Amino acid sequence: FETVIPNRTLNARNPEMALYSALNNDCLLDVFYRLDRDDHDEIATVSKQMLKLSNFARPKSLKVKGYKLHIMQEYFALNIDDIHVFVLDKTIIGAELFKIRTEDDNLDNPYRVRVASDLIERVGALLNRFEFQMCSCSRIIMDTPFLDFLSRLEFTGFCIWNCEFEENVNIEEKARFLSILTKASPTFVSLSFYKQASFIDELFLREFAVCSFLHEFSAYFESEISTHIRPNKSFADSLSRFGTIRMDFLVIDTTWLLSAIIKRLRAKKTGRWNFLITCNIVRKAGNLESDIKYTPLDSRSYDHEIKMLGTIHKVILETSRAGDDLWKIICEFRDE
Repeated sequence: FETVIPNRTLNARNPEMALYSALNNDCLLDVFYRLDRDDHDEIATVSKQMLKLSNFARPKSLKVKGYKLHIMQEYFALNIDDIHVFVLDKTIIGAELFKIRTEDDNLDNPYRVRVASDLIERVGALLNRFEFQMCSCSRIIMDTPFLDFLSRLEFTGFCIWNCEFEENVNIEEKARFLSILTKASPTFVSLSFYKQASFIDELFLREFAVCSFLHEFSAYFESEISTHIRPNKSFADSLSRFGTIRMDFLVIDTTWLLSAIIKRLRAKKTGRWNFLITCNIVRKAGNLESDIKYTPLDSRSYDHEIKMLGTIHKVILETSRAGDDLWKIICEFRDE
């Protein structure tokens, strides 16, 4: 391995650097690549040669572990656009980007505006230094430049609240947003739009289930729900792959729900399902596998327990009416 840096021995400024001063540049670079950006900030102050080595290794070195990147529009008028970075300790670093409203923003939608390109560039500088676990967006319009920015992120959790796509955005951009999510395969996704997003459909749920086994997914709309997702029996396998799913516009046929619940129970992991069903759970204890025990928890057949014998794993089912022809169900997968 060769570098463009002259391979000279470093002059130690103190006894603690004696060990490193005996190493050549190639050995030092191998060490520097394993350090994070904070370490390089300190190393760069030791000597001019250390500065050169640090600058050379920095682009390939480890990023500082951060917690959440939060992009939001502030409710109140600010004098300038601004970005705030706060550090709790080396493992929890957050960034909040505040975007003010301007005269050019849509007055009919005053609490959701575009994020200025220069602010996206400044957040981009943070991405060169920090590796964020969570990306959170609040009260913004998700236009093409923002999706370009989002595609640069690597995250294990993603949350948007009260956001909207740009008016008249084409279906390709919405498909691109979903593609970014499925490619990232985050363990936690929460989507909250002002209006119902028709692109969150059965096909997306199937694709998300394939790439995100036992992960958490939630979707909400602030406006009135106009259309429900009603998958057929072939969706049972996809449903069983969700660790947690919360969707008040997903309607599952009760006739095949039990098979999905039992398959999910066999995964032996805690979680929560919350959606709608076509009718209340029908007790069919005689049709269950030999290691599965069903127990009604009340006389009205609203609450139920299904337990996997010989283990600590069970699921508690709570049902209630959600209208004339639909029921609401909450499934709590427990390990107690």
